[in-house]
This record gives sequence, C-alpha cells and structure tokens, in this order.
Amino acid sequence: MATADSYYYSEPKIEVRAYLYTVFMRIWIVIAVIAVIMTADIVYTFTQQPIYKATSLVLIEKAKSSEQPKEAVAPEMSDIQYYNTQYEIIKSRPLCEKVASKLDLASMVDFQNAKLSPAELLQKMIDVEPVKNTRLVRVSVRYKEPELSAKMVNELCKLYVEQNSENMLFMSKEILKAFQNGAAVEIGPDTVAVTGESKVPSKDSMALSLPSIMNNKTIQDLNAQRIEAEAELASLRGRYKDNHPMIVELSNKLKYTNDQITTETNKIVGSLKANLAGLLQANNIRVVDYARVPKEPFTPDRIKNIMMGLAASLFVSIGLVFLLEFMDNSVRNEEDVTKDLGLSCLGCFPFISRANFQELEKINQKKELSDAIRSIRTNIAFSMPKGAPKTILVTSTLPGEGKSSITAYLGYSFSKTGAKTLILDGDMYKSSHQDIFRVKDKTPGLSDILSKDVPVDSIIRKTSYANLYISTSGSKTNKFLELVSSDKMKNILEELSKQFDRIIIDTPPCYKMSDALVLSRLCEMNVIVIKSGVVDKMTLKEMNGKFAAVGSKINGAIINYLDNSQNTYYHHKYSAYCKHYYTDAENKDDKAEDNKKDPPK
Repeated sequence: MATADSYYYSEPKIEVRAYLYTVFMRIWIVIAVIAVIMTADIVYTFTQQPIYKATSLVLIEKAKSSEQPKEAVAPEMSDIQYYNTQYEIIKSRPLCEKVASKLDLASMVDFQNAKLSPAELLQKMIDVEPVKNTRLVRVSVRYKEPELSAKMVNELCKLYVEQNSENMLFMSKEILKAFQNGAAVEIGPDTVAVTGESKVPSKDSMALSLPSIMNNKTIQDLNAQRIEAEAELASLRGRYKDNHPMIVELSNKLKYTNDQITTETNKIVGSLKANLAGLLQANNIRVVDYARVPKEPFTPDRIKNIMMGLAASLFVSIGLVFLLEFMDNSVRNEEDVTKDLGLSCLGCFPFISRANFQELEKINQKKELSDAIRSIRTNIAFSMPKGAPKTILVTSTLPGEGKSSITAYLGYSFSKTGAKTLILDGDMYKSSHQDIFRVKDKTPGLSDILSKDVPVDSIIRKTSYANLYISTSGSKTNKFLELVSSDKMKNILEELSKQFDRIIIDTPPCYKMSDALVLSRLCEMNVIVIKSGVVDKMTLKEMNGKFAAVGSKINGAIINYLDNSQNTYYHHKYSAYCKHYYTDAENKDDKAEDNKKDPPK
C-alpha cells in the first residue's frame, strides 16, 4: 500500500535543457568568442605559407633464402628494432648530405640564408611513416616548392636503396675480396687446421675457419685423419730419422690427406664465390612508387583548420559561459534569495525604466508589470504571522537598485485595494517621490516635522490616485540620522498609523548609511530590493547581519530588474504556461478605479 511519503519524489536531475538555457542566457558571449577565434583562425589560415608534401613508397622486405650461405645471412628483419633502425637511416645526416650535394641545395636561397646546414634543414623536412601491417614505408619531404620536394624525396629513396645494397652483404663482399684473384686454397704445414695451432695467419687458414668448411662432414673426417697422422709422425720422429721407412710412409699419408682437404676446401670455396657473386646483386629494399609532384598543398588544410577553429571556439565560448556562471556570486533570481541567503522572496519585478507619473498611468496596460506588483503585494500581506503589516520599510544595498520605483508601485498597488496608503520618503540624500507624483512643494517634509514644531498633517499630501498619499523628505539637513533615531520619530509613526492602513517608508541604501537600520526597529516589516545580477551574496549576508545586530531583521526581498534572459530555465518555462491564464477582470476594475482621481495639492 502506498504511503503518503511515496507520493513525494526526490529533486529531479538537472536537465540538459537547463544547461542549454544557461548558454542561451549568455549567447552574446558565445557569439563574441566564436567571432574572435574564427577571425583569427581564418586570417592565420589564409596568410600561412603553403607547404607541399611529396611521398615515395618504399618496400623493406624479408629477403632470406634457404639456399643462402651462412656467410651472407642478412639481419633478422622481423625484429622491430631493425625497422626502427632503417627509419633512422633514411633520415640520417650522411644520407641527407648526399642528397643535398646531389641536388646542390646549398646554392638555393632558402638553404643559404638558414642558420642550419642544407643537410640539417632536409632532416627536419623528412617524414617516415610505416604502413600498418605491411613492410611498406611512406617517405615524405615537406617543402614550399612542389617540384623540389618531389626531387628531394626521390633522390633520398634512390640513395637509400643504393646504400643498403652496398651495406647489406658487407661480410660476403669481404670474403669475396679474399678470393678475388682466383687462387686456390693450399693446405700445408703452415695452414691452421680446425684444431691446430697457428704459426703464420694466412688466407688458407681463414678459409678453413669459414662455417661452410668447418661444418662439412668430409673435411671434418679428413681433419681427424690428419691430426692422427701428425700425432703418430711426431711420436716416430723421436725414435727414428727422417729417412726411416715408417716416417716416409706416414709423411706420404699426411701429404695425401692434406691434398684431399685442399681439394674439398677449394670445391666449397668455389661454390661460395659463385653464390656470393650472385648475392651481391640482391637487395631487400626497393622503391615501389616514386613521388610525383604534388598538386595541392599539404598545409595549411584550410577546411580542416576552419572546422577545428569552429570546434575550438565553441568549446572555449561554452566553457567561458559556464566559468562565468560558476564565478558569478551575485543574486539573480528567487533561488539565490531563498537557498543561498535564507530570505523569503516576495516576488520579482520586471525590467522596466525608472518609475514616473506616466508609468503609473500605464501600469494596467502592462500585464507583466501589473501581475508582478499584485504578486508582491499579496506576498507582503500574508507574509507576517500577525497579519498584514501596517509599517513597511523598503531599502536596498546599493544606489540604483530601484527601491524608490518599487516603493511607488507598491504604494499605488495597495491603494487600489482600498487601503489608505502613505508613502513616507525617508531618503534625505536622494529624494525622488515628489518628482514621481508631481508634488510641487518639497517642504514641509519628514525632516521638518522632526526638527521643528510642525503638525503631522502638514507633511501629508494627497496624490492624483484615490487612497494614495505621500510625504516628502523635507528640508536638507546633516542631522537626519539623529532625527530619525529620536523618540519623536517613533511618536510620528504611531500617530500616522492611526490615520493610514499602510505606511511604506523609502530609506537610503543600507550598505554605507545607517538610516534604514535605525528605522527598521520601528517598522513591522523590512523589505530589501535587490537588483538582479548586481549585488553579491556575501554583501547581502553582511547586510542581514547588520540588521540582526540592531535587533531587527530583513523579512523579505524583492528581485528587481529581472527579465526573462536573467531568469532560470524552470521559471521561464512555467511562466510561459501561466502567461495567459489570468483574466483581465481585475485590470478592468483597476482602470475603473483609476478614473476616480483627485487633483494633487
């Protein structure tokens, strides 16, 4: 069975649309950042020096044959280290010096004026990129002249292949050089046998050390016979002379064995020479496709640069929007007032010009304005536990937040309900209500009744609207704070409360002046007007502390200068649904009430 708690749900997750609305609120920042970045990107792209890239395709394959002699075996090219070595050889300084010399790069202007040598500059232009899962390699040269870039890369690949052909079988060439005169190997007393001792190193001893000869089964058997005969002959010579029949027989046998070793060795060497001569023509590296003259520049890639610039500008602009949103500590909407400041939000006032007589005349023609005033008036009437407050103080933190306009609109709204309302101008520093309501005489006013023996009724002036009266601030004085702090001010408010249903006191901003703090102790309700996006939360918390320090409190806040672009996503969303809900019946009654005007005194 569902409980009462089950009908409540947790706070919904933040919607993507809320983030989009955050961006929309600062859309001009997004547009400005995109415009700046894209302008810089386009200027850079179209003024950059075009660079062309010519590419040759080179094959480095594994060229090991089963018939290849061990003396000519190439390095194991499946090893990744071998390929990395080849990539570095392609970009090596000696090879680049050969290319620079062959193409006479030193005579060209670009290579002459550079701090680096032509070979070093060429090294920086070379790109080597292996083709994945193949033995193919793309070798490229980047340069501003397409023809020369193709020439340089083709010459580089050509010299690389030639150099590899020379170095591939270096050991085989050395062995071949040892037998280049075609001389046969002769095994004699001075020849190094497989296990013999060297007396004088010779070509013959080197031949016997070749793996193809050392590992030959026939030669191994002949060498064993030779060693046995030499050992036996050495033993007999200790007992007999050289002409002894046994010594002569063994000497002939040893000579025969050596002749056989020589014959077998010469056969292997001959075969080796033939194989090596053929292998010297082989090469495991070749150019598959020589570079052609490029028709389009490699850089700048204008389309790519513009797309990347657009992506970067969007990223930066949106990031900046959310950074500003995160760093913005100002009070902008109802959530900031209720959640962050712990104050009651009495309502939000739309973004309008400064209040004046003409604006009050047209108030009923502006539905958004009239609805906002009506909502604030209702919230004030039901905000106090003891019922609707009689004395209401209106202040702000800083000048220019619209407290005087709010006071005028609020007094006008209360008067339309039939409540006899008095607007008491307590802002001695910047009085404005006499201009709003077209009052000719500024004196006597509040300061006069506090400093002089003036009757209370003399400061009350009737406006053009029924049930609405005002009192000006009066004559200028430097002791206004002391005057409002006196008991006389308390007595005046008590006397006025007997005559009026609502008394709304407009006071100076409270950040630097204490007038509002002093008067707040005499009022039933204290309201602070906050201009959206101007005052930071820490300042308002400080003001709240000041009111508490004098034994008073801020009972509610009104957000002023709030338009839809400064509102939250959800407030804007649901306000749209309610826009046309209310009828104009009350507005018609208000217009009828406005026709009952008395001329101002």
